[in-house]
Amino acid sequence: MRTQKKSIEKKPDLAKTGNLYGRAAKRAAVCADLDSGDCLQGEGCRAITFKEQRLILKSIDDAKYLGFFFFCCCTGMRSCEALSIKTRHIDSKNRLIHIRMPDTKTKKHRRSVPFLPCLLEGLTPKGGLLFPDISEDGSRSYFCRLFTKLGLDLSRHSCRHTFVSVCNHINIAQSAVQEWAGHTDIKMTADTYTHTLAPGTSPVLDYLKDLKRYLKGCGKL
Repeated sequence: MRTQKKSIEKKPDLAKTGNLYGRAAKRAAVCADLDSGDCLQGEGCRAITFKEQRLILKSIDDAKYLGFFFFCCCTGMRSCEALSIKTRHIDSKNRLIHIRMPDTKTKKHRRSVPFLPCLLEGLTPKGGLLFPDISEDGSRSYFCRLFTKLGLDLSRHSCRHTFVSVCNHINIAQSAVQEWAGHTDIKMTADTYTHTLAPGTSPVLDYLKDLKRYLKGCGKL
């Protein structure tokens, strides 16, 4: 576990990113670099504090990005993974979202993340995609501008750090979080993604507490 460490937002290179609703192989190639792609090399991303979470949720002025931000914080998915989710990947009966991006080396993009139905409320799937109106370059640009405006040293990838850190905050077993995050080494979960959060409140915290309660109640945690 480590304490918060400042990071610097990498400016988006819109000329190189392009629309990731193309081939799955293209999505996977971009995704392979996303663990550091939103942060400069040598700088560590960090979790978003509860106070910052509330500020960001209040400041997002576009409904599609509001749902996207909350979804990523509550599932720990990489941006490209969230954008790849299709309605057929959502198992409502077992309350699992299946991530099925190709990754032949570690299979980290082929896993399942538990969810509660309320997570999908307000989202408007279209053409089989859960987030049909959001692109990789568009989301990167939007959140870069937002975080800069708010004076926050964050990136989209901070949502993933936030998910792991909030799960740790409410004492969910790291082995379960490792599986949901798709980390091949639990040291990655514990040492890189787990940050100590000061006490506070946020909708993300409330959601993950409810998810933990549900999973424990049905013997899945």
